[in-house]
Amino acid sequence: MKRKLDWVSRRNGDIPVELSSKYGPLLSQILWSRGLEDPRAAEFFLNPRLETLESPFRLKDMEGAAERVADAIINKEPIAVYADYDIDGMSGLALLVSFFKSCGAETVIPYQPDRLVEGYGVHAEAIKKLADSGVKIIITVDTGIAAHEAAIESKRLGVDFIVTDHHQQILDLPVATFVVNPNQFSDQSKLGYLSGTGVAFYLAMSVRQKLRIKQHFAGRDEPDLKTWLDLFVLGTIADSVDLLGENRILVRSGLNQLLKTKRAGLKALLAKTLPNANQLSVRDVGFTIAPKLNAASRLGRADLSTKLLLTTDPAEAITLVEEIMTLNSERSEIQSKVYDEALRQAEEQIAKSDPPVLIVHGEWHEGVLGIVAAKLVENLGRPSIVLTQHAQDRLRGSMRTLQHFSCIRALDSCKDLLSRYGGHRMAAGMQLASNRIEEFSETLWGAARKFFDSYTEQVAIVFDGDLPENLDCSEAEALEGMSPWGNGNPEPLLLVRNVDLSASQTLKEQHLKCKLKPGCDLIGFFKAREVKQLQESGVQHFDALVTPEVNRFRNNKSLQLRIQYVRPSQTHNSHT
Repeated sequence: MKRKLDWVSRRNGDIPVELSSKYGPLLSQILWSRGLEDPRAAEFFLNPRLETLESPFRLKDMEGAAERVADAIINKEPIAVYADYDIDGMSGLALLVSFFKSCGAETVIPYQPDRLVEGYGVHAEAIKKLADSGVKIIITVDTGIAAHEAAIESKRLGVDFIVTDHHQQILDLPVATFVVNPNQFSDQSKLGYLSGTGVAFYLAMSVRQKLRIKQHFAGRDEPDLKTWLDLFVLGTIADSVDLLGENRILVRSGLNQLLKTKRAGLKALLAKTLPNANQLSVRDVGFTIAPKLNAASRLGRADLSTKLLLTTDPAEAITLVEEIMTLNSERSEIQSKVYDEALRQAEEQIAKSDPPVLIVHGEWHEGVLGIVAAKLVENLGRPSIVLTQHAQDRLRGSMRTLQHFSCIRALDSCKDLLSRYGGHRMAAGMQLASNRIEEFSETLWGAARKFFDSYTEQVAIVFDGDLPENLDCSEAEALEGMSPWGNGNPEPLLLVRNVDLSASQTLKEQHLKCKLKPGCDLIGFFKAREVKQLQESGVQHFDALVTPEVNRFRNNKSLQLRIQYVRPSQTHNSHT
């Protein structure tokens, strides 16, 4: 019941000779498709360098925030880092806690709210608890842009409250000491793509510079911030922000840093999940490493994952990884049950009224709502909200969406019906009274229909042109220079026409393999069922959108075309 989308070429026309002669047919086609036809722009994109990073003080309030934190470190003041419980939050928390300690801070207290008890956000009760422990400065990570009560409580208690966040500003800013957020209305840094961990990393850069000016590192080692890029890349990829601009530069370096990490916890996790890896991709982090850490958080044990990121004891790290893997199995079972129930509701909703946004609810585990919403988006092709009964009279939920439809703008249209909400373009959370669910649904659907009716861009699968002829493995290797792939820089999609279904074979009852030419296979992971349905409908040839890649196996390399999408052939009579 997923909506069928048109396939639309990103760009039509001739590739400049200067580009194709320098980079070859495949890489030049993708560069040109993405608007990188100028050789200098292409070279800069293909070779991102850390030394090209601009000043972190572009961020509004960073000057004051870094000065205050540097003074706190020098004066041995107790510091608290208050972070969200997702991977972005815990990565940023681990980054700042370990960085401040490396700079000589004596007391740094990490704090994360309990997902299932306290819920999302900065809570005034927690602020009082931290103040009572002697803390004089509280720094948030990946949260705080709407922490009005917490900011007021901090001020009342004489505690400096520094917000670092990346979520969209919705209302007035909290009365914090400083607010560092590239997505606040008055920020002009053009760093809105940073994750919460990214903003924390920029604070660390700024604090180091302030400490350097104050000659704090005279007689002590100055921290090398490259060694914190493993945490930067973990939070950035897990939060699905755009891998553009300075994010791209830092993630490219960060993937290498993560592979050779010296953190006991990450080393143990990599040994368990990717034991033979000799390089890491965005996909490895996003689909293998991050979900394990998130599993503990989803079941209310974010403290385990945070402890893993902070531990320096290899034996403790191994024990923590085993606990987290057990929780991941439990999370998988819960998620599967909730998804099946949510899917049934969603399909009934589509059959009944075909809403532009799916809104489902039940008595479900709160920790898996976001991932279930994401799976509904992936499998049914429309924005989705999954809600659970949080209390007798309240619903709490998560929203995930498609690239062109903003979660926050959608929820803005219903703000009078929500007791609280927040997030960013691709993901958001909300809470509302149970008796307002129908009014909320109708209001949101009305706003969404109005948006889609006026949406001028074509909602489609965008690809990068036809697959060039006579490709070889070396060209697929050259294409890796455009990585890391992710939001803002998606994997290349190239069109292969008229693939003969009779030449395909099924592997392990799930996967599809087709021989395109000697030394070049089409491989479709979990595509066997979809192609079988085409065959049963009488289709004999199909088109495919593929991603060229290098298949490395036992020191051998070959060109592989990974199938992402299939459809009946548009240029061949499939029924004759």
